[in-house]
Amino acid sequence: MDSCHSLGDTRFGGSGSRDEDILVGYIYGVLSESSSTELIHDSEFAKVYRYGNYNYMVWMGEFESEEGGEGNQEGALILPVAVEGPFKDDEIRDILSRL
Repeated sequence: MDSCHSLGDTRFGGSGSRDEDILVGYIYGVLSESSSTELIHDSEFAKVYRYGNYNYMVWMGEFESEEGGEGNQEGALILPVAVEGPFKDDEIRDILSRL
């Protein structure tokens, strides 16, 4: 995870392949569950995690669920669709200022 690129949805520079979608889910799981990761930005459609000396942007997308979840009356799920990074602190501050 030390080279700068995008994975996942083509809107964010990824290939949109199934393999990348699976990798996005895996990376999101690592970033969101690791005790050595810090969540530094959290909005409905973007999250930024600091992992080591770098930051990673996780873009979230809304999907319709057939069943709907508990407390989710409209049946929409928010899931990771792309991961970008790594970014240095000044790079991520610039990106966040444009959101």
